[in-house]
Amino acid sequence: MGYMKYLGLVEIGLAPLKDESSFTNGFLDQMIDWIPRMKHIRLRDLPNDFVTTNLNDKIFNNFLEVTSRVHEASAIIVHTFDSAEQDVLDALSGMYPPVYAIGPLPLLLNQMPQHPLKSLGYSLWREDAECLPWLDNKEPNSVVYVNFGSITVMTPEQLVEFGWGLAKSKLTFFWVIRSDLVIGKSTIFPIEFADETKGRSLVASWCPQEQVTHQLEDF
Repeated sequence: MGYMKYLGLVEIGLAPLKDESSFTNGFLDQMIDWIPRMKHIRLRDLPNDFVTTNLNDKIFNNFLEVTSRVHEASAIIVHTFDSAEQDVLDALSGMYPPVYAIGPLPLLLNQMPQHPLKSLGYSLWREDAECLPWLDNKEPNSVVYVNFGSITVMTPEQLVEFGWGLAKSKLTFFWVIRSDLVIGKSTIFPIEFADETKGRSLVASWCPQEQVTHQLEDF
């Protein structure tokens, strides 16, 4: 539903962002109350592809074009399930062609172990499998897995604050930090952070989530 309302953001002047100060001055915290069935949503809670200051941004304009043509589709499939987002699915069904919830897809993968499609991944990010042997060497119930998913974005200050929270917890952790997780300039953690977490932390840009979660369940 958030993607479908990108054009509305442009029409009322909320996208693209005016300048980089919008990342940190509270602009993204304003409430959006006009999207059907999505209550208490802030601007920053919407898919982050609109988070650009460039009107000619290719990704931003690609989503505008795609969503403007949704009515031409014979059906829409969504990676979710009815009991999780029934209100939003009902709203979509009343606005667009038939909508079918087909998730959660990872549960279906285990039902075709010998199928040729087993070799096909569903992740849009390059997966780093080096974390798997690292997890194998950890004790049961000893690792905190942190992954903000493929949409969430944050400021450099928020990332550093979260990192220090992990460091001060004294727990072993595996942290996935996407290359586009941080808004604006890149973030460099101080050497003190590396010293504090040495021997009990692993950071990757992405991972094979299904295997990681299964491994954590076995802990």
